[in-house]
Amino acid sequence: NSTTPKLDPSSQINLRTASHILPQSKPQARAEWTELTDYAVHLGVKTNTVLIVGDLNASMNTPNTRRFPSQSKQLQERLLSSLLNAGRLVDAFPSLYPNSHYCTWWSTETWTSPDHFLISEHQAHRLKSAQIDLTTPRKYDLDHAIFSVILDISEPTRPPPTSKFIRVKFVKSMIPKYQ
Repeated sequence: NSTTPKLDPSSQINLRTASHILPQSKPQARAEWTELTDYAVHLGVKTNTVLIVGDLNASMNTPNTRRFPSQSKQLQERLLSSLLNAGRLVDAFPSLYPNSHYCTWWSTETWTSPDHFLISEHQAHRLKSAQIDLTTPRKYDLDHAIFSVILDISEPTRPPPTSKFIRVKFVKSMIPKYQ
């Protein structure tokens, strides 16, 4: 006789996920990045927790995220930064380990970090650990690492921060005085 445990509603997360591989061709990539950014912003505005997980075919243009940073890769950084800023998202691995190398893809000549685990800023406190396994994929001739993240879901959710704008409330009886 098994019963389903009752969940405390305050511990539930209103969660939307997107797992995506974005194309590398520039016109199609820009259109899909715009669509993904709009989607993240739309979900975040509705107080959802947003997770975007997968191969985004973009990485930051730094020595910690790319073997050879270059001018030609600045578009990738701008697209990824735009998604992070507009969607109010945090990238798990660089957030947890800001001074570490972050390699999730490689070839014989180079390496970079196009795979990401992005989470809403207001839920980033849930990030506890992230790990990139390079050994297993290399053993099986794969070109992407196994990327895992541990989230703490034991505490109640935190609502996203409210708007930074302050709404002034007037006492209606005082309106004639200010007219």
